[in-house]
Amino acid sequence: MMFKAIQSRSSHMGQSPLRVAQITGIMNNGGVEAVVMNYYRAIDKSRVQFDFFVDETSSFPQREEIERLGGRCFLVPSYAHPFRYVRALRKLFRKHRYKIVHSQLNTMGVFPLFAAWLARVPVRICHNHSTAHRGEGKKNLMKKLLRPFSRLFATHYFACGDTAARWMDSMRSLTLLKPQSSW
Repeated sequence: MMFKAIQSRSSHMGQSPLRVAQITGIMNNGGVEAVVMNYYRAIDKSRVQFDFFVDETSSFPQREEIERLGGRCFLVPSYAHPFRYVRALRKLFRKHRYKIVHSQLNTMGVFPLFAAWLARVPVRICHNHSTAHRGEGKKNLMKKLLRPFSRLFATHYFACGDTAARWMDSMRSLTLLKPQSSW
């Protein structure tokens, strides 16, 4: 379904590109942010554009580049305040009529995926980049508690590596994404 949405856009020349809501949480200079930005730089922006939904406390050094490339940037409350966060996202998803929401937040993606579900976004992607790590006691507990709820609201599941895919092993139809080595 996600790829059909993108392909159908390409057959309508002159039409504005499909906008994908990218949920990144805090946007600084970390690894996940670098991967998303590499994908963004490589896509055909006449067909697909990314809009970034970023925690309002982010340093967000990529903002100028994103806007120069045609993307939009939205500062939203932190998911540490889930009610404000979900309300803000749902309002923006409805206002801009997104067809795809891609959450880069692992199991914490339950909040934006729930907001997308409330806004009736048809394609809701849960993208896992990591696993539970030693030394992150409270965070690991939260990841394990929220993992089954992410399954309720996602329509598609991505992982960027074998370990991340196995950690989300009970998710149906998981797609393993492996970036090109030239990046």
